[in-house]
Amino acid sequence: QQQPTHEQTNNQNKQQKQQQPTTNNHPPTRARRTRDRNKKTLTYSNAGHPAPLLLRSSNNKIEQLGLKDPEPATGLIEGFEYSHYSIPFNSLDTLIAFTDGIIEAADAKGIQFGEANLISLIENNSALILPELLNSVIEKTQSFSGKKEFDDDICIIAAKLTAH
Repeated sequence: QQQPTHEQTNNQNKQQKQQQPTTNNHPPTRARRTRDRNKKTLTYSNAGHPAPLLLRSSNNKIEQLGLKDPEPATGLIEGFEYSHYSIPFNSLDTLIAFTDGIIEAADAKGIQFGEANLISLIENNSALILPELLNSVIEKTQSFSGKKEFDDDICIIAAKLTAH
């Protein structure tokens, strides 16, 4: 059987995504990342999460990985073929993945913390070691919202490629 082309798979995925049922339940989400040490690449896909961030050590700037509109959460559409992307992952680059609870944390007026604040915070604190950086994100988000507890579940992880 002949494999579909990338374009055919993307068109099929778009059609499936439009047929995605809506629900008030929180669907399962998934993000997958692998690193190839020989090629110095990071391969990732995203199912239901905000686009992960990559902090480039070469210029201390953030790149958003993948589509801003993630593909459907795992299990919502039977047989859905998720896209995979590969990018260079260089020494001292940092991958940051997070759930929407971080960026959707809102203040008393309903204004959300947002991706722009998250990106700025990470870029401005990139010299911190990862545990301190992640704690800073959580603390700043709590300070922004004026709450110690989040309205939505949160998760933020980071991985830095150290020289070898």
